[in-house]
Amino acid sequence: MVKHDYVDLFPFQYGSSDPSDFLTLDGVYRYVTQLNAYRLHLNLPSISTTITARPFEIMACGGVLLQNKVIGEQSNQLFQDGKHLVYYDSENPEDLIGKINYLIDNPEVAKGIAVEGHKLCYEQHTLLNRIQAILEWLGINYDVHNRSQAVASHEE
Repeated sequence: MVKHDYVDLFPFQYGSSDPSDFLTLDGVYRYVTQLNAYRLHLNLPSISTTITARPFEIMACGGVLLQNKVIGEQSNQLFQDGKHLVYYDSENPEDLIGKINYLIDNPEVAKGIAVEGHKLCYEQHTLLNRIQAILEWLGINYDVHNRSQAVASHEE
């Protein structure tokens, strides 16, 4: 973590030279602990043209995410602006600064966004939800959320 007068930078990046940074249980624990140390998280524009895992990770940890809009309407429809996260215009730094200042000056609004984003992640964006979507895409009729079905199917 790099300290500045107004902002702490969290320089974590995937693919670090030290595999324990993320690929072990201790590495994941460190990552989650670091995410939990922040109230506001800024996802800067990157080479990725769609939503990465970072928004889900941040919201699952209860943080407020400021996210640039990404290419692809489906990606931008995953979350409601101002409810689950805050979208900013990556071509307009004043827009981002204004939104950061607003969230800092209105912690109850930031807390509400964090709660709603967290709730959405655990209701719609879990690993089981992703597995279910893949099975449906493959045309496999199986409910991953129904444990009795899983046990019954395994016993047959």
